[in-house]
Amino acid sequence: MPVKRFWLFDKNVSRIEATENIQTLDLIVASREKDIYKDMHESLERQIGVVALEAPKLDSKGLAGLKNIIQGR
Repeated sequence: MPVKRFWLFDKNVSRIEATENIQTLDLIVASREKDIYKDMHESLERQIGVVALEAPKLDSKGLAGLKNIIQGR
């Protein structure tokens, strides 16, 4: 497995764990003090992060280069 893919998977594991922690937090702390709940929830949302802001754009030159490599040109 390439190193970049490994670290991508590692980040996703942290995101999944943070999502599960938010769900648990919502169930346990919802009836308790609002300030503590808000701080914990925001912290876990930062840990999840933003997965994608917009769809990636097609790199036509890069795609053509890959096709040339595959075809042996």
